[in-house]
Amino acid sequence: MTTHNQGVLFRRIVSLLAAFALAGVFTPMASGVDSDSEPSVSPYSGDLLPTFPFCSWWVETSTQNSNILYPDTSAAYWTMPFAIDDDAQLTLRGYFPDTRYFSIQVYDESGQPDTSVGATGITDYQLVPDTGSANPWQTQDPYPSDPQTYTLTISSDSARPSDATNWLSMPSPSTGRIGWLMLRVYLPNTPPYPTSVLGDATSTQTPPFDLVAKLLPTVTVGADDQRRSTTLPQCSSSQGSELMATTSEGQELSGLLYDASANGVFEGRTAALDESVSERRDSDSADVRDCTTDNDGCAQETVDFVRPTNKQTPYPNADSAYIAASYTLEDGEALVVLARLPTTPWNIDDGFVPTQWPVDSLQMRYVSFCNYLQEPPYPAVEVTEGDQTIWGCSTDVEIHTEDSDDVIVAVVTAPDQKPSSSEALGSFVWLPTDSGQETDPYVFAIRNMLPNANFAESATNIETTDDAAAAAEVLKSYYPIGVICDVEALEELGPTECGSAHHRTRICSASSRDGDLTKAQRKKRIDDCIEELRKDEGNVGGLRHRAACLLKQATDCTGMALARAEFRKAVLTQARMAHADLTDANLRQSNLSNAILHNAVARGADMSKVKASALQAHNADLSEVNFAQAVLTRASLVKSNLSGSSLRDTDASGADLRGANLRGSDLSGANLSGANLDGADLTGAKLDGANLSGASVHDAVIDKSSLDKATTTDVDTSTTRTPTAPSVPSRPSSSSDAAGDSVRAA
Repeated sequence: MTTHNQGVLFRRIVSLLAAFALAGVFTPMASGVDSDSEPSVSPYSGDLLPTFPFCSWWVETSTQNSNILYPDTSAAYWTMPFAIDDDAQLTLRGYFPDTRYFSIQVYDESGQPDTSVGATGITDYQLVPDTGSANPWQTQDPYPSDPQTYTLTISSDSARPSDATNWLSMPSPSTGRIGWLMLRVYLPNTPPYPTSVLGDATSTQTPPFDLVAKLLPTVTVGADDQRRSTTLPQCSSSQGSELMATTSEGQELSGLLYDASANGVFEGRTAALDESVSERRDSDSADVRDCTTDNDGCAQETVDFVRPTNKQTPYPNADSAYIAASYTLEDGEALVVLARLPTTPWNIDDGFVPTQWPVDSLQMRYVSFCNYLQEPPYPAVEVTEGDQTIWGCSTDVEIHTEDSDDVIVAVVTAPDQKPSSSEALGSFVWLPTDSGQETDPYVFAIRNMLPNANFAESATNIETTDDAAAAAEVLKSYYPIGVICDVEALEELGPTECGSAHHRTRICSASSRDGDLTKAQRKKRIDDCIEELRKDEGNVGGLRHRAACLLKQATDCTGMALARAEFRKAVLTQARMAHADLTDANLRQSNLSNAILHNAVARGADMSKVKASALQAHNADLSEVNFAQAVLTRASLVKSNLSGSSLRDTDASGADLRGANLRGSDLSGANLSGANLDGADLTGAKLDGANLSGASVHDAVIDKSSLDKATTTDVDTSTTRTPTAPSVPSRPSSSSDAAGDSVRAA
């Protein structure tokens, strides 16, 4: 973004901030209140003090008036500046709110915690209540009907009062001239304070964050050698906007909050994603991704969740961390995330009230799913439909299940492509992308806030950032799985199968033959194919049959990781699967005629009864494959490893098996008439009833006793060699195993 555009954006946001503030509900506290007084019960607007910081709580940041810096739409944040002074102290006096979570944190001038000087944040349950009050997070009792208060002091260690029950450290003067206070509130109840304090008969009809704003903590400023200090008036909405627009501190705060040049949590990944997406959209067949020319192997078909690297986002919350993934969607696609939720206060209550903390039964204080647009100022998705606003965030109250071991399914689509309910899809949480920006880069984030000390599987415990493997190692069964699906496939197949179907749709359908087909034409071809299958097998349409049709007509799966894929009865005629991993795949009764599997790895695959005439699989690892009753006529398996494989009753007449490793294989009843076995190793192979008539076995290694059990009409065995090693079936080489393991691990 250019400097000119940054300036325009900055001025626009400041003006918007002023407009939102003018429409707000801030009601300042009285000025000149004695430092020993309680929070004002009936706050009223007061004049600004003549000296900095003039008044308390300059600005509210919430989706009611702004949408910046990856916000949680169920939270609000209030911020104010103060002067850093080793001899001064700030005293906050407030009411314990009726809410899921609140905290107060101190930041230096750059918006970062200065942990070198001591504690910089305090969370609700840690606050020692004032004498005669109770902390609702320290008891199992319901939220009290009478107001409960706390007092918090902020100072340097040298100026710390001896009687301070709650204390936070003031940043060092070396960090700058001013510091920042931030108050966070999540999921407030309605109302968020006792009605006796609010004194408002209509309080239950007022938005809870508006009521929180009426009773923010009073802030007293004064040096420790002064006998009396001054309690700041709380900024009114107009005063806050004026200070933000006219003071250097306000402009500095705006710069931190709204800096258009600031990096988001995935800037590096997004740049690479943008380039990849641009290449896809500029290609001749933009609706299909051809992985034969895609250097990253179509890695974006699945999304990796990591703890983001960027630590320069201002005002980080020490209690929380994200596990997040960057992604883009094309038209008709969905992001599907499967995640297991920790237990939270929702599991024992309604989720909007204080809950005793910590307790062994609760693993985390708060969890939410949020979808963010990955461009400054990094807003949460916001979609307006009529008079309704749909936010791109859901809290654990909305995404919970009765059984804490259940897997949550979250689905992200364009607003007009929300999946229809189906038996296969089941229950799911839906989050939208922004209207008009459906194919832009996004971040899907799972917020982990305040884990119990005995719950290790939290994002806050991931030390290595931007590393999916490190994240998965910490989160274990709580690590989310994300895949890209076609919305139609999601509705039909459900969340666990749509990803693999989509993988084959976009990766394996691209070829020189069908690259020019439109999406509608390709869909019709698939539908026609399924109809043909139904003629033979009745009412079909599940994943197996869909896969069979998606892979039809010269499909290209070169280099693809298709281990354990379910391709039974798939039509793979002319399919290109060179270098593909088909370990343990089920290709039973599939059609592999003229397919290419050069250098492929298919250890342990089931290829029984396949029709694979003219199959080409040079140097392929086909060890322990079941080829029983398969048709391999004229197949070319030069130098392939078929050790330990079963070729019982297989028709391999005319096949080219030169240099193939057939050690320990079972060729009983196989038809190898006219096959070329020159240089092949048949040590320990079973040839009972096999037909080798007219076959060439020059320089082949064959046990004579095995040959005697086969039909060898017109076979010259004079140049065969006798095995020199024990007739024991061989296993694939260690390098081959390692290669296969690496593919599976990926």
